[in-house]
Amino acid sequence: MKQSTRSLFLTTIPLVTLGWIASINTAKAQITPDNSLGNESSVVTPDVEIKGVPSDRIDGGAVRGTNLFHSFQQFNVGEARGAYFRNPPGIENILSRVTGNNPSNILGTLGVLGNANLFFINPNGIVFGPNARLDVSGSFLASTANSLVFDNNFEFSATNPQAPPLLSVNIPNGLRFRDNPEKILVQGNGQGVRLNDDLIDTVDALRVESDKTLALVGGNLSLEGATLKTAGGRIELGSVAGVGLVRLNPINKGLSLDYGGVQNFGNIQLSQQTTVDASGKGGGDVHVTGRQITLTNGSQIEASTLESEPGGSLVVNASDSVDLIGVSPFSLVPSALVTFVYSGATSRGGDITLNTERLSIRDGAGMFTGTQGEGNAGNLFINVSSLSVTNRSLIDSSTYAKGAGGDITINTTGLLSIRDGAGVFTDTFGEGNAGNLFINVGSLSVTNRSVISASTSGKGNAGNLFINVGSLSVTNRSVISASTFGEGNAGNLSIKASELVEVLGTEEPNTNPSLRANVEREATGSGGNLTIDTKKLVIRNAQVGASTFGKGDAGNLTVNASESVEITGKVFGINPEPGKPPIRNPAGLFSQVNTQGEGKGGDLTVNTPRLSIGDGGKVQVAVFGKGDAGDLLIRASDIDIYDTPGKADFFEGGIFAGFQVDEDETTAPPKGDFGGTVTIETDRLRVRDGGTVTVFTEGDGNAGTLRITAKDSIEVFGEVVGKTTNRKFTSSISARATADSTGNGGTLILNTDKLIVRDRGQITVSSENNKLAGNLEITARTINLNNQGVITATSRGGDGGNITLNFRDYLFMRRNSEISTSAGTRETDGGNGGNIFINNLPGYRGFAIATPDENNDITANAFRGQGGQVVINSNGIFGFVPRSRQELEKLRPDDLDPRQILTNDISAISQQNPSLSGTVTLNTPEVDTNRELVKLPENVVDPTQLIAQNPCQQVARSEFIVTGRGGLPLNPNQTISSDNVRIDLVKPVANTRSFKSTIQNQQSMSSTVKQIEPARGWVFNEKGLVVLTAFDSSSTGFQRSWQTPTACPAL
Repeated sequence: MKQSTRSLFLTTIPLVTLGWIASINTAKAQITPDNSLGNESSVVTPDVEIKGVPSDRIDGGAVRGTNLFHSFQQFNVGEARGAYFRNPPGIENILSRVTGNNPSNILGTLGVLGNANLFFINPNGIVFGPNARLDVSGSFLASTANSLVFDNNFEFSATNPQAPPLLSVNIPNGLRFRDNPEKILVQGNGQGVRLNDDLIDTVDALRVESDKTLALVGGNLSLEGATLKTAGGRIELGSVAGVGLVRLNPINKGLSLDYGGVQNFGNIQLSQQTTVDASGKGGGDVHVTGRQITLTNGSQIEASTLESEPGGSLVVNASDSVDLIGVSPFSLVPSALVTFVYSGATSRGGDITLNTERLSIRDGAGMFTGTQGEGNAGNLFINVSSLSVTNRSLIDSSTYAKGAGGDITINTTGLLSIRDGAGVFTDTFGEGNAGNLFINVGSLSVTNRSVISASTSGKGNAGNLFINVGSLSVTNRSVISASTFGEGNAGNLSIKASELVEVLGTEEPNTNPSLRANVEREATGSGGNLTIDTKKLVIRNAQVGASTFGKGDAGNLTVNASESVEITGKVFGINPEPGKPPIRNPAGLFSQVNTQGEGKGGDLTVNTPRLSIGDGGKVQVAVFGKGDAGDLLIRASDIDIYDTPGKADFFEGGIFAGFQVDEDETTAPPKGDFGGTVTIETDRLRVRDGGTVTVFTEGDGNAGTLRITAKDSIEVFGEVVGKTTNRKFTSSISARATADSTGNGGTLILNTDKLIVRDRGQITVSSENNKLAGNLEITARTINLNNQGVITATSRGGDGGNITLNFRDYLFMRRNSEISTSAGTRETDGGNGGNIFINNLPGYRGFAIATPDENNDITANAFRGQGGQVVINSNGIFGFVPRSRQELEKLRPDDLDPRQILTNDISAISQQNPSLSGTVTLNTPEVDTNRELVKLPENVVDPTQLIAQNPCQQVARSEFIVTGRGGLPLNPNQTISSDNVRIDLVKPVANTRSFKSTIQNQQSMSSTVKQIEPARGWVFNEKGLVVLTAFDSSSTGFQRSWQTPTACPAL
């Protein structure tokens, strides 16, 4: 496959290029001076053996100060031959040009017999053949520029040849290009890649010494299997497409090229395992400048450090794009940019800097900095508009020894795409600390099993991973991780996304992505923190966690989402047992001590206006191994926890904290002291259709505390059935200890304005073992229980938990709802029953109301132990019936279960021991009947006192209406009974030994009540208001006389 790819690449070379190469290869290998220098023309002596090679020796030329000028009509060097410039004393620079119309073909050795720098320009093109090599002690510059420019405005031009001025000139300071410069081609055998740290230099290459520069500057540059070397010097590759000036600046290592005077750049292509290598005792410098720069087939640019001197720099500037593609067909060497500190080196490695519009790294290619020595690795900087890393390609900075790893910084205004098994890493496998990874991009996509990681597998600490992005998408088993696999501590993972973070998997096995800051298996270092700041976070069939699988403490996980957090689904793994269904785990946010882990779990914090958790998703702090769970804090205006019918299966979703057994692992139960505290601060909490909020223990530790404060409301309702397991998932808020655990149940505290529990919803504390059940405390303005809504505290073997309810306005129970605390079952002895305290806070005296005959019960029963207490302080209790044990024996002799009686019952009994029943105390306000009620005479009125005997007075129509109890008029035919009025407040219950029920009322207040007189007249008072008056028997009050109608003749 690789060979066919290579063939396809070769067939895409334009035919005009192939023709150009053919013309060069067939050109006559000779050197011909021109006449532009007059009597200072170059002199060529052929067939001189120089260093064992038949060569052309070039003498003569025009000397100006320390410069020697040569000018040729054509310049070619044949294979197995040499061409050497003589270096007269005092000459520092040899400047040569080709003024003819043919490109130069350098197939053999081009050298200088001395230490001078060699400049060679031919605007028609330059080819270095497969066996071409340089033998120069100074710097070497080959260019297809039109002229060399000097600081006195003199140009040594190949297209407009003139003799140099008589005055001396300094070193040239520029290369002048005209339209459409020709290319430079360098061929080779592709054997120049250094596979170990011993090969510093080779003569079989275009090479210069360690303190010199090798520069190729032309139109397009094409390097095919070529080898360019300097042992710590400088290599410059540049491509200019049009008119421009490239400045030449003298430096310690020869020359530095400045492209500030160039507007249009050409292309540079390295193929067929080309090597451009400036590695040495100290890393050299490599600078590459062009429009489109491409490395293919295992081609590499390297500037590494092998001994004690510091590394240089590797800089790539491309006005359009950089493409790093593939590996070599046979040795699998990646196409790459590399700076490395090799074994034994003690100085810092060089940096890599890449600037372009578009960077593509694909098919196994990469960018690498690292260290195997004591020196620190160099840093890697990428500044682009868009970047894609695909198909097993890497951007990596690693340390394998004492030296620290380098930082990686990626800046892009557009998209960074990492996909198809690609990765970006800062790692340590040794004693040195890993570098940091900084990603600042417009948008980031990590997909198809790709990785971004800052980690440690050694003694050194991992670096931090910072991601600043507009939107982040992680999909299809991809991972972003800041973890430790060794003794070193993990770094922190910080994600800041102005718009969106989405971590999306599917329901197919092994497709689930993750964000991690973990202590991995067998690691002993501490975990780092994971922080996500974004507008919206979406987690679907994926996991985001800061956990420990090893022996170090986990870090903290913090999510700040200014708009919303949405969590749904499950993650699926391949079951190692053939034919078995996939392994299932919940999706969500996790801070855990996992199976085989030992350490403290980190805290988990979520801050967002809206939190949605559904279909098996979880927000969880938990211990599966040994240690304590961290705390869980959620601040959200709206929280919705649910399961969708048809999707719920195997486990419920919701908010969890505690000790948990991993059903897929055969290990000891989790151990620790504390299962974590859950604190939820919200306006509205809905737990529906199988959703759950719980603190729990399935191991040797105690369950924690669950505290919920909801300014507006808490709603718990509904249940669903698993699509394959037929398991019922009931909506619940709970604190529980399972049967296999040895810890106590947790505590549950709820504060809200409105609490609604309906449609089988549950709020419960429970213990299925022999330990204590937790306590449950609810404070609200109103509490509504409807259609089998329950609030319970149950214990299977230990003492029952206590329930405390405080409500300002009312408790309303309907349709088989329940408030109960119980201890024991028929199968277990159980402890004493818990207590139910209702309204024991000052200011909380709401009404307790139940719809008659709907089986809404309040019970504090025990099976064999002491029954509990039910204490209700209320302004009014309506619809409930206190039940003694004797009454239950009559109504339900088999089980004494008030849940099987349609009335709304209040009980506190021991079902097996009549002598251990508890008490029911109902405290309601006393009504002062002496103040509020008066005794009326049997004969309510004397008709002779109300009805005038004078018929004229009867004309003044008067009436008095007597109403019965409740304000309803009496039947005209009803007689007035002389019995006193009775109002039944509570049905009397006989006081027995096994049941103590008291109704405590306020102390009666004595008062003197005057007899009420009927109104018999009215007057205007001093304010002009009508006042009803009665007859004054003492004749001392003002009495209004009847007015006689003027038309009545009887008066």
